[in-house]
Amino acid sequence: MKQLEIFVNQFELQFNKHHGWLPVTRFIKLGYDNILKDKTYFNNKFNSFKYGLSQPQFKAIRYWLLAFKIATEYNGELYPTKLGEALFKYDPYLENPASAILLHYNLLKPPSLAPSWFILFNHYNQIKFENKSMVEFIKNKAKTKVAISSLSKDIKCIQLMYQQESKIFNEYGTIFNQLSLINYSEDKGIFNLNGRIFEQNQYATAYTFVDWMLLNQKFKLSDACYNEASPGMAFKLSRTFAEETLDIECDGYQLTVDKEFQPRINIADTQVLNNLLNLTYQK
Repeated sequence: MKQLEIFVNQFELQFNKHHGWLPVTRFIKLGYDNILKDKTYFNNKFNSFKYGLSQPQFKAIRYWLLAFKIATEYNGELYPTKLGEALFKYDPYLENPASAILLHYNLLKPPSLAPSWFILFNHYNQIKFENKSMVEFIKNKAKTKVAISSLSKDIKCIQLMYQQESKIFNEYGTIFNQLSLINYSEDKGIFNLNGRIFEQNQYATAYTFVDWMLLNQKFKLSDACYNEASPGMAFKLSRTFAEETLDIECDGYQLTVDKEFQPRINIADTQVLNNLLNLTYQK
């Protein structure tokens, strides 16, 4: 798979793999439930007819399972990941906003299958953008031949996924717009990126930071906020917000921040991420 030299191993150069279909919650569940029964489910295009799905939509569901890393592919078969098993154990219908936090973080987590998403959240440093300017920005960053129509469909998908109170998308059922990562000024035709989220679930946010730190073996909070593919970049969060987020109790040990802005995390405890997941979905 051809990769960008400037983002080696960070994401794959595949645009519009969703075929214009958004990650509708009930279809993600449908796809996940079916690979539990049959690992080759998506290899048979006639399986789409059972649920009245078009071929592009059928392919899109497969793509989103892999892109969110709730499924992984091996020898042409799809298997649930540990994250997928945990998410559907705690939130079987993906109704909890905390699940949107975890899925968005994993969508950008390298190797990402969503290059337009990766470039937008990691490398676009402005607050406002228009469709045309964003398409041009991603095209320039990608430094490869890509159809403008494919990039336009990616941007449209991003807008509908995260736009606050997206009426069109709500008709189909989703949780990503609850993150309020993007709002739209209808009179100006401008989209705004927001970084003021996670009042929904502090523990889910902490999970993304701890996961990134352990994966990269970097434990300075500034790294987890401003490094490429970090949760801070994924959610446009400041270090101040991250400090507040990590100042929580987790089963008897404290995830706090010292004067040097370095969180005290017991990395020797292999259960730290499992404990945070339990706390994320506790009633």
